[in-house]
Amino acid sequence: MAFPESFECHRASFLESLRVRNYSPASLSGYRCSLTKFFRFLEKQKVESLEQIQSQTLFDYQLSLVERNYSNHSISTWLYAVLGFFAYLENARVLTKNPCKQLNIPRPKTLLPRGILTTQEVQALLNAPNLSTPNGIRDKAILELFYSTGLRLHEMTSLTIYDLDLRNRLLRITGKGKKEAILPIGEKAVFALERYLKEVRRLWIKRNPSERVLWLGSLPPHSALKSQAIKVMIKTYGRKIHLGKRVYPHLLRHTFASHLVSNGASVIAVQKLLRHSSLATTQIYTHVTINEIKEGFRKAHPRAKRKKQSYEFPNS
Repeated sequence: MAFPESFECHRASFLESLRVRNYSPASLSGYRCSLTKFFRFLEKQKVESLEQIQSQTLFDYQLSLVERNYSNHSISTWLYAVLGFFAYLENARVLTKNPCKQLNIPRPKTLLPRGILTTQEVQALLNAPNLSTPNGIRDKAILELFYSTGLRLHEMTSLTIYDLDLRNRLLRITGKGKKEAILPIGEKAVFALERYLKEVRRLWIKRNPSERVLWLGSLPPHSALKSQAIKVMIKTYGRKIHLGKRVYPHLLRHTFASHLVSNGASVIAVQKLLRHSSLATTQIYTHVTINEIKEGFRKAHPRAKRKKQSYEFPNS
């Protein structure tokens, strides 16, 4: 879809300003898509220049989203992108007046992770790969590392062999904002990684021994494994063991954090492992744990269940 050249030009400049500030590729893609949605609305309203956009234009856009029954979370995401775009234009003095000043954006609710895997479900997932095949050995190492460290998908695909210190069970990663961190690796993940490096990766790099990327595809020329391939792999194993849940990379991050908190790890320690900038973000996992405790109490304790009872008062 072709939007006015000025819209595209200013969007490109805005996204570049975010890229310079070390926004992740996923965040940049989200902003781009959110603005595309807004531009499509402007096109339907026959708005052809930024100067035509008034506060009422933004109110009408917000109303159009509400009328289509989108969730508050989605609406907030799209509107915050527009808000950031116009703040950028105002700061760059492209516009003298910001039409978003009066815009009231709904505050999204804190979303608790859904479908957290139980310990038994994690065990089944980790045991799903066929270790008699090179692919299975590699997939086992990926799954173990996800569960052992709580890595984000883009962090996993960005790993190189120089990020591993298996002797000391440590992993160096570059996370959001290109911030480096050192994370501990569990013993079983270390074992799975060692096997992948010795039995699989060493054979796959014979044609390119200088390859630095850790995770490689199984087909020649064994190039870097893409994010989409890992998503499909995890989804496939989830279906294979009939979990009845949607299994995806970030669910393993949620599960990693929830299991740590459930087993007594402090929220501050989990915050450091997840590399959250705000403790409030990490505290959602304590809410999950508390809900699990309450549910377990309700089901198990004989005096926790609400029943209709008749009372007989003793004779006075």
